[in-house]
Amino acid sequence: MTVPAHMIAIGSGKQTSGPASPKKNAPANSKTYTFTWDKPSFPGTIIAGDFQEYKSDDAGIDMHVFFKPFHQKLAADYAATAVKEFTYYVTQYGNAPSTTLKIVEVPDDTVPSGWAPEIAMLPGRSITEKINYRLLANTIAHQWWGTSVSPAAKDDWWINDGFARYSEARYVESAAGEAGLEEMVKDMSVGALAYDTVPLSTTAKLDYFRRSFSRS
Repeated sequence: MTVPAHMIAIGSGKQTSGPASPKKNAPANSKTYTFTWDKPSFPGTIIAGDFQEYKSDDAGIDMHVFFKPFHQKLAADYAATAVKEFTYYVTQYGNAPSTTLKIVEVPDDTVPSGWAPEIAMLPGRSITEKINYRLLANTIAHQWWGTSVSPAAKDDWWINDGFARYSEARYVESAAGEAGLEEMVKDMSVGALAYDTVPLSTTAKLDYFRRSFSRS
């Protein structure tokens, strides 16, 4: 991936970078990144832009936060929250495919959130002083549900998002207690009302989640 010299390119796996080769007719003042991922998964997502990088190695996690300059002052807080969520999931599901995680800000007109191996993407509008730890937890959970375990066919696509949402709820319960979990379950139930093919009523969903969490 060749980008202007002032930009940073972010991808999955081992990364090298250097001046772009003139043999490839690269523009002047550009550099080329190479990403190598050698585990079964879905690498290939590349983000490039003007970022400021914040690094942390708390809890043995190689954490990188790539925010635009406007949000850079929030990077340390997001890194600390991400470390808590990542380590919580390790206790629940075992090690992720990698101990590296890159939290990356993406433009508001791209995706509500996104993920790839070693990458969790958040739109700029969601990066605020009051950390949206639920969205961050959901996105990080895809390092297990999607990166480590993935659906075999389209009928199984719910594995990616369903278990990531369940993991988000588990973390909310851990961080905010039963009241936080109850509030999240209500939000999930209200959202489910948008789909008229779902057979469970709101009350049934609440009861289902209560039973699920009481058994776990």
